[in-house]
Amino acid sequence: METHNKVESKAQIKSNANGLISGILDFIVNVFQIKDRIDIPGSIKEIKKGLTFEGARVWILAASIITASIGLNIDSVPVIIGAMLIAPLMSPILGIGVSLGINDWPTLKKSLRGLSEAVGISLVVATVYFILSPINIAGEQIIFRTVPTILDILIAFAGGLACIVSFSLKDKGLAATVIPGVAVATALMPPLCTAAFGIAHLNFGYFIGAFYLFVLNAIFIALPAYIFVRVMKFPKVHLEDAATEAKHKRYVFISLMLIMIPSIILFVGIVKDSVFRTNADEFVQHVIVHEGSDMVSYKANYDENNIEVFMMGTIVPLEVQASWKNQLDEYGLDETTLKVRQSKDASAEIALKLHDQLKVDIIEDLYKDKDIQVNEYKKRLAEVEGELARYKQGDIPLLDIEKEIQINYNNIDNFSYNQSMELDFSGKIDTIPTFIVKWNGGYKDVETESTKLGKWLEARLNIDSVRIVNN
Repeated sequence: METHNKVESKAQIKSNANGLISGILDFIVNVFQIKDRIDIPGSIKEIKKGLTFEGARVWILAASIITASIGLNIDSVPVIIGAMLIAPLMSPILGIGVSLGINDWPTLKKSLRGLSEAVGISLVVATVYFILSPINIAGEQIIFRTVPTILDILIAFAGGLACIVSFSLKDKGLAATVIPGVAVATALMPPLCTAAFGIAHLNFGYFIGAFYLFVLNAIFIALPAYIFVRVMKFPKVHLEDAATEAKHKRYVFISLMLIMIPSIILFVGIVKDSVFRTNADEFVQHVIVHEGSDMVSYKANYDENNIEVFMMGTIVPLEVQASWKNQLDEYGLDETTLKVRQSKDASAEIALKLHDQLKVDIIEDLYKDKDIQVNEYKKRLAEVEGELARYKQGDIPLLDIEKEIQINYNNIDNFSYNQSMELDFSGKIDTIPTFIVKWNGGYKDVETESTKLGKWLEARLNIDSVRIVNN
């Protein structure tokens, strides 16, 4: 009897567990189930409305192009976001995915034509803008959009899914709230404008990277639309036999793989670079310590697999440097080269100590006299740091700016640098960074270009004044 009760008890527990699991699954299905809320004819009609670019849509597109180009040019994130919000690029991309999913070949052709028109208009308008723009330097926002990775694929896929779901629902008001967010997340217009920057400045590395990012975003916005209409069983316009349909799926899969592989490779490289920089930062913080010396800065270069440390103060002995190098493998940097750059200029060491001492004196004054204002402290500290910067400015990173000079000033044959000591006969000596430039023999506009070069060097190197000597 007792055994029989135990068997019944186990059976009851199993039945209750099955019921609980079934209830949870039913709840999940009910929460995520949207088939009853989909308006199939209405969603297709809505997408087809925005496939062509003419009239007002062309003006809106041009406005978004110019806005995005200005934002990229001045490195302004809010301006770039504004351009993304008004760019009318989503409909033709969704149209490609939907038409592939329902075998609607006329709509596919119309979508491809509309997207091609939008891309062509964007590249032409943005290229003209960047040719005319006086700002020729690639800012952070431009460079950021030249290295696409698998993360961009994931963002585009999630955005495309949100977009096609919102388009398909009977509640069309939801699309009005979702599409602006998707436009910002997937960022279709900035990569196109960055590609135009590459064309305007004949930098095809920028063009290829940025245009590839746009293609990635477009394909992986269209892909969830294709999957969605298949899963939701949208009616097909043209029926095909199983063999033809399988062939089309195979073509889609191969195309996706060819597009994805470069981005995965780039992503792996970025991850490795990030790990290298993290390890280098930990190594520098914990190992690069020597009494009487201060580390001014350091550079960690993943491509060249080296760490360059810049020291001021007492010269670090070779045996200490050897000890530092022996600890590289403890931080996952066993194949990394360590270079120690040391300042032998006593004036720089004195300036640094003066800077630190004045910091202490100013803080003590703050405690002694509560009436001293914080802005006065900042002003005094800025003056001291300005003086220190004058001592440090002798180290001009010529190798860092070499490529930028070649891009912006392709009429230069030779470029050299030295420090000029200028005596003004008032008991003061001033050090002026002097750049000696040899221009192409047939180049006529030397004076204008040298003035422009001088201003660019002052801004790029954060130097108050430079001297250009034309050779």
